Amino acid sequence: MGFVAVLLAEILLLYLLARKLQIGFGRLFYKFTKSERLSGYLLAVLFLPGTFIHEIAHFLTALFLLVPVGQIELMPEVVGERSVKLGSVPIGKADPVRRFLIGVAPLVFGLLTIILTIYILSMYRYIDTWWQILLVGYFIFTIGNTMFLSRKDLEGAWKLLVLVVIAFITLYFIGLRINLEQLAQLLLAGRSLGEGWSNEVLEIIKKANIFLAIPVIIDIVFVTVFKVVKIL
Repeated sequence: MGFVAVLLAEILLLYLLARKLQIGFGRLFYKFTKSERLSGYLLAVLFLPGTFIHEIAHFLTALFLLVPVGQIELMPEVVGERSVKLGSVPIGKADPVRRFLIGVAPLVFGLLTIILTIYILSMYRYIDTWWQILLVGYFIFTIGNTMFLSRKDLEGAWKLLVLVVIAFITLYFIGLRINLEQLAQLLLAGRSLGEGWSNEVLEIIKKANIFLAIPVIIDIVFVTVFKVVKIL
């Protein structure tokens, strides 16, 4: 459980840093351009690889779940005071479950992309020059800072939560209750059968902790610099 807690803590920290980082770069670009529109375009260019992964995750998940989907839009849009929407993809009407799955897809895609990229490169040692290291670092940096969910992405989450709560209450009142003792026995019985599988999952989580630390460290460096120069 400790490794899972570390992974969740890294994701939470990356989420908090990502928001500050985008604000920092937005203010930096505005400081030089004095134009919200131009600052938005520069921000969009900086995070373009990550934005593409974010929107393609929505797009492919919607297609897989047979939900109508429009074209991916990567042009930035100023939606408030110095607030920029980096990309979007129109999603048709869907039930709460499918809407939730489509909404959380960028987080899943982003984490898998970061972990697989670093794992493959570390295993096969494809990187041997400084510019390749910078390129991979930039790729991971942009994905790590754009994989989190917007308010629109979470539109279906509260509906799904309400449905789950209603389902549990209904099952409780019709007499179907979970026997915690029996559940514990089932878990213990399944533990021995799935011990090998659990060890594999644990190893994956350990490596994920190491790999995800890379974008976290990059973000900390940038946020620290922005604070030192009083941009944040």
